[in-house]
Amino acid sequence: MGTRVLGSLAILTLAFLPGCGGGGSSGPAVSGRGFAPSTGPGDVEHYFPTAVGNQWSMNYTATIEGGQSLSGVIEVEISAPKTVLGVSATVLSQTDSHGNGATSESYYATSPGGVTCLGNNEGADTTTPYLVPYPSLLFPAEIGVVSTLHAVGLPAGTDPYGNPLTMETWQTIENVQYEPLDTWAGAFPSTLKQQTSISGSVSDAALNVTIPFSGSETRWLAPGAGIVRQVNSVTVDVITTGSDAQVRGYQVDGVRHGVGKASTVFSLLAPDDGYVSPPEGVQAVASDGTNFLVAARNVTGSFGQYFSRWVVQCVAADGSLIGASVDLGPPLPVYDTYNEREAAIVFDGVEYIVVYEQDQLSPGPGYRVALMAVRVSTDGVVLGAPATVAPSSEPLPVALEPVLAFDGTRCLVCFVRRYPSGLQRVSGVFVSPTTGAADGPEFGISSADGYQSSPALAFDGAQYLAAWNQAAWAGQPHGVVAARIGMSGVVLDPGGILAHGVSTNPALACDGGNFLLLWSDSRMQPGGLFSNVYANRVSPAGQLLDGDAATGGFAVTTSRGRAEVGLALAHFDDSYMVVWLSSSSPGVYEGLYGRRVSSAGEPLGAGEGVLLTGWGFQPHARIATASGSALLTWKDETASAVIQHTVRAATLHPRGP
Repeated sequence: MGTRVLGSLAILTLAFLPGCGGGGSSGPAVSGRGFAPSTGPGDVEHYFPTAVGNQWSMNYTATIEGGQSLSGVIEVEISAPKTVLGVSATVLSQTDSHGNGATSESYYATSPGGVTCLGNNEGADTTTPYLVPYPSLLFPAEIGVVSTLHAVGLPAGTDPYGNPLTMETWQTIENVQYEPLDTWAGAFPSTLKQQTSISGSVSDAALNVTIPFSGSETRWLAPGAGIVRQVNSVTVDVITTGSDAQVRGYQVDGVRHGVGKASTVFSLLAPDDGYVSPPEGVQAVASDGTNFLVAARNVTGSFGQYFSRWVVQCVAADGSLIGASVDLGPPLPVYDTYNEREAAIVFDGVEYIVVYEQDQLSPGPGYRVALMAVRVSTDGVVLGAPATVAPSSEPLPVALEPVLAFDGTRCLVCFVRRYPSGLQRVSGVFVSPTTGAADGPEFGISSADGYQSSPALAFDGAQYLAAWNQAAWAGQPHGVVAARIGMSGVVLDPGGILAHGVSTNPALACDGGNFLLLWSDSRMQPGGLFSNVYANRVSPAGQLLDGDAATGGFAVTTSRGRAEVGLALAHFDDSYMVVWLSSSSPGVYEGLYGRRVSSAGEPLGAGEGVLLTGWGFQPHARIATASGSALLTWKDETASAVIQHTVRAATLHPRGP
């Protein structure tokens, strides 16, 4: 809990706790060094949780030298203790999403009287080794000064000509006040606000030059959670850099809150055969209430002779993999190498139903795609052979974009049926959870053939609501359209419900009462390049609750200069979780962001949302919820120009404390 005095002056290193230098040397003319008292009440408030395995994830933004802005994610974990300065040290291992996987360590000693900064392993920090040890937190934690340091004549490297530099510095750590703080990971009613202030100068005696510096580091420490926010500001001469890091998730003493650490579910899903665009697939995810099942398309072979099979993987509530992945069927030839294949999963109370697109042999020009369904146990065992639930045959050659929901008796598959004319229609078919086969005939959900795509589906306990994109055609309005469907398959809104006339990318979920319908909307940023996320609640009677189709809906996000697309939505932890892919310009992606929305239609937290993943192109967000957690999955396509698709996942947990 000290501060990295000069390491941050060059690059503004973001430490989870104020950093300290490595090693320990009785440097020249340093006053204020020493350990925290050995006696005291201990960390009664649990401000500094030290159990090995505790983890924190923090989003940060930084302004570095030259005014450039930088955003990223810091992951911190308490590792096995080490001996530092003759005592057993708590080790905080830290990785930065912009650090190429490199890990740095900071060391602290805890005693009944407080926390002592012992150093770090950063070789570039040549100053702090002269300052440690020093107290960074005293027990009991009270408002007032914690420690002060004054150092004169510290070695500070050399100038470009090889002349030695020396430093004089003052450092004060003070507990300023108690105040509430609301973060993505939790709302904390009373955090301890602590500030470290530094000032001083670096002198070059040979050139008779002295450069002043100053800085501050403000930390908010929450009982039972540790540090939940840290703000840095450093000025060297006339150049100021700064940063702001806030917790988005943490695990303390085995209990998780907010966003968990990302992990890989599948890797190398497409061959590295030099072909720039091999066949692709979009993953799907569902939960049995405790664990999760993720499905993905695995493509093998090489250009001209690709084969694909769908595979599933069980994932635990903490994000760890359960057992090995399982094939849903044998590898089959790929006839369409230009379009993604998609899948959907639902849990029927006993087992999973997985529905996926499968290429069919094309006797002539074009291609055919059928929808297959297969049952999978909660242990990941495939139950029976795949059954065709939406066939591919003339005059119905293509069935695409399946989505699934379960009504307690049957599963409804909502999908897009494409005709030889090129027109499409949103259609449905029920699937029996007992056999995995179609249970009744296919039926139309949208009013007629047209240009319809991207269906979404949810069930409220009594009826379904489907939504889709629709382009104007033969009297059909443009925009996002919805329709309710009874459990018998009767479409209750045969003319459709127009939710908004200029929008795309619907997503849908239900809180058990009303539905929440999302879309991407450019009204706040006209011109077509950028968009925000908008929403409208839909009642069980099919009424739009937040305004009409022309002007209604409310803004979920308020960011500027971003296209927010690829929406995903689920009801979780007493609110809706909204996720989107952010893009600041064509081909430039900032990763997946999220924001909560209450059941009353009130967006919660910052209008630009919170970064949930690292920077990069991470399309096809999909969410499933369990009783005490959720799993966010996405495709990570940032690693290579030759796409070898990886499916990544991060757990989401209730907000603390």
